[in-house]
Amino acid sequence: MFDIGDKVWVANWDKGKRWETCPHCLGEKHLTIIMGDKTQVSIDCVCCVETWRSSGKIAVYDYIPNAKEVILDGYEVKSEKGEKKTSYRSDCWGFDNVFATKEEALAFALAKIEQQKTEDKRNMEYNKEKAGKTWAHNATYHIEAIKGFEKQIEYHKSKLAVAESHIKKEAE
Repeated sequence: MFDIGDKVWVANWDKGKRWETCPHCLGEKHLTIIMGDKTQVSIDCVCCVETWRSSGKIAVYDYIPNAKEVILDGYEVKSEKGEKKTSYRSDCWGFDNVFATKEEALAFALAKIEQQKTEDKRNMEYNKEKAGKTWAHNATYHIEAIKGFEKQIEYHKSKLAVAESHIKKEAE
């Protein structure tokens, strides 16, 4: 247990953005497509497009561990189910993840990040529409659905154009 006035390290973690080399173009900013007749065509990489051109890098969001040194100005001890639980305070902020060294705080933050990643992965698997299917199947399904909807849109636009031309003739 720590006392008021002690300098301690508080473990923390946030989600942040970092830039990595694009896994598709490997930072080259373009892809080479081999057509059915074996001709090669170079196109801009659509995976790492930033505004209007390829950058060769993609944004990756990941958890970042932090450790901040604070001076304690208060604490509270509660008894829950026979266990004493201590919450510390510094500048009106409450902390439960308090450690004597920066290394201990960072190790705790890294362990919590791994737990969070496991939970995130479980949630992602749970939230997929057809959990028994692969992600490739999932992507193919949605691509085909989009193509189908685009065909329906074109069909209905052509029908609307015919209807509009008849409305103009009737009005004259």
